[in-house]
Amino acid sequence: MSQVRRTVAADLGHYDVAVLGGGNAALSAALTARQAGASVIVIECAPRHFRGGNSRHTRNLRCAHAAPTDVLTDTYPEDELMADLMRVNDGETDEALARLVVAGSTGCPDWMKSFGARFQSSLRGTLHLSRTNAFFLGGGTALMNSYYAAAERLGIAVLYDAEVVDLDLREGAFRSVLSGYNAERAELMNGELQSQSVRYRLIELEDRLGDQLALQHEASQEQLFLPFEISPGVIIPVGHYSFQATRVSGGTADQRKVWVSAALQDGGFYSGDRTEVYGGINWRPSGRFRTSLDYTFNDIELPEGDFVTRLVQFSTEVAFSSTLS
Repeated sequence: MSQVRRTVAADLGHYDVAVLGGGNAALSAALTARQAGASVIVIECAPRHFRGGNSRHTRNLRCAHAAPTDVLTDTYPEDELMADLMRVNDGETDEALARLVVAGSTGCPDWMKSFGARFQSSLRGTLHLSRTNAFFLGGGTALMNSYYAAAERLGIAVLYDAEVVDLDLREGAFRSVLSGYNAERAELMNGELQSQSVRYRLIELEDRLGDQLALQHEASQEQLFLPFEISPGVIIPVGHYSFQATRVSGGTADQRKVWVSAALQDGGFYSGDRTEVYGGINWRPSGRFRTSLDYTFNDIELPEGDFVTRLVQFSTEVAFSSTLS
């Protein structure tokens, strides 16, 4: 049974550079490209009032300096910043790239100020960081607002509420971006519906560490052309089915050595109802080893019969070198 999938492509015009994301790194790249004379568009998944990514929750950055500045005391040599970076990463880093970042950090405050960023000296409770950390006046939100204002002045286009799901690259050149909400439709060759799923992201929260909490609602349609035995003795008859479900999910950031995730989904399922419970735990003691354990439970009630499913998955990943895993 053949099928086709429909995806809507946004015609965004021609730009030399497309920056995907709207945080500190993204806006820094966009502003730098624009300064170099390129036409630039920033494509941000979040709405305007949530723009900035995790950078909205930051408040300072580390930068090396050979003498006291207007906001930093004493000195913070490049070698010391490099040592601090290597210690935080347990030595798991690209050393050449890290040294490039450290060397470039000395000019960061002045570069940021040129786009409206403002700094303040360390306050009570953070005086121990007065030598190493430059604090943003107004925090990360004020910093990002300054960057976006500078982007507007420079003529950088910004597209909000746009989730990038694919890129069209031809002969090494960027041509277009496919964006939109999570939706998928499968059709037969004659245009008749086979299945359709639309997932609405109602609430998505993420803190500065990367921990997440989300509320989603999914509307599905399914056309069965033959009876489907979904479980021994439970057969879903031919017909058109429409059903909806709500899902709550959350998890801690995978930058931790141990992180967890969980989800609860409840709602319709063909002609009946389904409740799904998921939980997972991951452990990564080093950059070369990771193991995970996942459990999924489904309680399904249909007019044709009730049943439950349980799935346990255990996996381990070992990287023997930086190029072989």
